[in-house]
Amino acid sequence: MQQLEARLNHKLNYPYVFLNDVEFTEEFKALTTSLTQANTSYGIIPKEHWSYPSWIDIDKADKARKGMGEQGIIYGDNLSYRHMC
Repeated sequence: MQQLEARLNHKLNYPYVFLNDVEFTEEFKALTTSLTQANTSYGIIPKEHWSYPSWIDIDKADKARKGMGEQGIIYGDNLSYRHMC
């Protein structure tokens, strides 16, 4: 965020929108807000939008993630990251 501000956003003031599956800490909100003059917004993604749909085979997905981790794929075995991306 500091690099983005230094190179571009200090001129354009595009807003920042932070989304997560859990509430952001007040410390995170204060820090990110202090790094910019632009508006900052924080939101929570509902659990039903962040987790597997009902038709996904959870065991198969778990095995696939474990395999990606064993292959050294960055964030391959990170469930939260997989939902995010």
